[in-house]
Amino acid sequence: VEPSKSRGVGEGTGLRELWLKKLECEAVLGLIGKLEIIREAPSGFDTLVRPRSGECRIVAAVVLLSEAINTMFSDDVAQVQALTKVMDQLMTRKQKAEEIVWDTINEVVYLRTGKILSYPSDGSRREILSAPGAMNSKKIPE
Repeated sequence: VEPSKSRGVGEGTGLRELWLKKLECEAVLGLIGKLEIIREAPSGFDTLVRPRSGECRIVAAVVLLSEAINTMFSDDVAQVQALTKVMDQLMTRKQKAEEIVWDTINEVVYLRTGKILSYPSDGSRREILSAPGAMNSKKIPE
């Protein structure tokens, strides 16, 4: 009777070790998946913003970038020190996306209302009327 008890305990320990190894492998695979999302985001953003067809797919690019930035700052990935270069690339792409969105809004406002938004060197946004002789400017609330 003694040998069967010890064999059962050994099997239980082996199963527990296998289960813990499975959990560890799942965690590693999840982290690798997150790292792939982050790593592929800059090139994916560039492809969506400058596709061969000439169309700028800014909404899809922003969704991709947003997912990568959210993943970048999640608890398990934020502690990875090797991702600082990729984080800089993501922040550069974020600034580019903001510029594209503001330029698009500027074009729409200009085409529909005859106004153009100007960005003075002091960083404030001003609305400048583009009608002949009307160079009035008023500050736009930020």
